[in-house]
Amino acid sequence: QSVVAQLQEQGQALEHLSEQARERADSAEKFSERIVASLPSGLIAFDGAGHSMAINPPGRALLEINGAAIGESYEKLFDRYSELASMVNHCLKNGTLYRRAELEITSLSGQTRRLGATVAPIELPPERGPHGALCLLTDITEVSELREQVAIKNSLENLGEMSAGLAHEFKNAVAALQGYVQLLQSLELNDKASAAATSLLQEVKNLSSMV
Repeated sequence: QSVVAQLQEQGQALEHLSEQARERADSAEKFSERIVASLPSGLIAFDGAGHSMAINPPGRALLEINGAAIGESYEKLFDRYSELASMVNHCLKNGTLYRRAELEITSLSGQTRRLGATVAPIELPPERGPHGALCLLTDITEVSELREQVAIKNSLENLGEMSAGLAHEFKNAVAALQGYVQLLQSLELNDKASAAATSLLQEVKNLSSMV
């Protein structure tokens, strides 16, 4: 009876420890879910067979996914995004890692957006397959537009510097022409030559003003 009592006490203690372990596991899982849900980037996780295990709200919004979508294959989820589907396919088959790849997508409304995508293999429990794939997606449309504007601004600055250099060379040449014409006018010329020199000087002045 003493041994039985001890075994019962130990069984109760073990059950209590098991309950605590389950509570910690549930707490950790809920905490992980909160972290995934609060990420500003879209997150989509796939198991070894290519079926979705987790999709956070930003991921749903970026890819315009409706419904549960958990358990769907990546081919179905990304049927409108062939480049992203190809990246996930290579990641699942070969463990290929894609860092900060840029791709262009078209929304259901016809709007074109640019996404920054990182696709990486993730280790999974044996029942889930050898390894899965994790997709992190970020909308970089505004960043890309700003980058293009900066590139255009730099090109215009370079064009402005080149134009200023050319204008300076033109002004030097025009100033030399004006000097020669004024030298001609200082000489003793007949009426016809003097009229031609005056007309030439006026044209040189007009050219200088335009430059």
